[in-house]
Amino acid sequence: MAWYTIEHACGHVVERRLNGTKVLGEREAAAERLAEGPCRDCRRRERDAAAVEAMAAAEDAGDWPVLTGGERQVESARRIRHEAAEQVRSWEHGVDPERAEVVVPLLLRAVARRDAAAWWNDRRGTDWTRTLRAELTAAELERVEGWTRET
Repeated sequence: MAWYTIEHACGHVVERRLNGTKVLGEREAAAERLAEGPCRDCRRRERDAAAVEAMAAAEDAGDWPVLTGGERQVESARRIRHEAAEQVRSWEHGVDPERAEVVVPLLLRAVARRDAAAWWNDRRGTDWTRTLRAELTAAELERVEGWTRET
């Protein structure tokens, strides 16, 4: 292991500790490879900007309500709500297509009903299919054969 000064493509200069052998040129190769791309901070900013863009598009497409709460609470809850919706959408690939046609829109409707940022933040990291199923109305549950609030 050794410390290398790497000038990234974005122009930032960063000190990095690289693993590998000097004899085989592994560290130098890693330093060159890292220099070809942006630094961690710039990659993080790009990723966050893309996530915000995706969340805004999903919110517009889903006609989701504006979240209520403090600024930081809302920011965090938007990310969580977006993750929940993505998990629900990906769920349709693992089940019978006819069942998915009924279930996925119902669960996305449950996503759209919750506008309190605190509700989303309190349920961070949960199984969204199960959590959102508990939010369905009795009439919605009747549309899905074999589903109850608990199962």
